Amino acid sequence: MLLGEILAELGHVTRKQIDVALAHQRRQGGLVGGILVAGGAITGEQLVPALRVQQELTPAESYLALLAA
Repeated sequence: MLLGEILAELGHVTRKQIDVALAHQRRQGGLVGGILVAGGAITGEQLVPALRVQQELTPAESYLALLAA
C-alpha cells in the first residue's frame, strides 16, 4: 500500500495534499513522507507509524489494497 493512502486512511492528509507532494516528487525528487513533513502537512510523529504499517504489509496485502482502492 502506498504511504499516501495509509496517511489518508489514518486521517492525517487529504488527497489534495498527497497530489501536491507527488507533483513535488516528480519535479524535484525526494520521498513523499519527507515532502509532507517538510511542507508541514504531517509531523514526524505521524509519519513513523504510517511507515511501520507500510512495512508490515506483505506484497499480497499491498496488491489487494490497491485493487480495492
